[in-house]
Amino acid sequence: MSERLNGEDSGNRVRPAADMRCLIAIINHLIKPTPWRKEIRLLKVQLTVEEFFRGTDDTEEARKQAENFLQRRLRRVFKDLTGDEKEAIEERGNSIIDSIEQKVIAERAEQGGGEEAGTTTATETDSELSAADDLSDDEKNMGALIGRVEVRVAGQMRRIPYKIIIDPDDPEVRVIAQRDSESGELGPVLKRGAKRVVEKGRDGIWRPE
Repeated sequence: MSERLNGEDSGNRVRPAADMRCLIAIINHLIKPTPWRKEIRLLKVQLTVEEFFRGTDDTEEARKQAENFLQRRLRRVFKDLTGDEKEAIEERGNSIIDSIEQKVIAERAEQGGGEEAGTTTATETDSELSAADDLSDDEKNMGALIGRVEVRVAGQMRRIPYKIIIDPDDPEVRVIAQRDSESGELGPVLKRGAKRVVEKGRDGIWRPE
């Protein structure tokens, strides 16, 4: 980078300098109470609510978790939440929950209640994986990670980002996890009463056992 910034070619000098200025501007917009940061936080809320609905077949339980998250956990997630941001999230919270619930129900109906009926049909993008990565350092040190899990959705194989943890009952096993709506702690996702065990393949992709 130093060589590029001090090179003889002005074109090579300008591009990295401009990139750094853009990165600094983005960081400033995220650490200060700007309209853009508010929209990013609303997106984070939407992704979290969607995770509740994706993690269980019980939509009533998912709605309860989502409502508890909006009412009790916002300050834990955003410690510097402003009044304007809190008001915007509260105003749009119910509509976010309703729209996600309707979308998930419609997707499951389209899938016909198949084996992976509760699975997201989101596209496989690096930005989606990054958005899902809200693991703390302590959780990562305990083996938690974000991994792509290959599942069948509407007759096609998709690789969907999920939180994965070590099974509390068996350190040799990895399971899909989600956050508790009240405590915020990660715990195994249960589907029809059973944990969703996954295993990592040689290609780096996780697959259900």
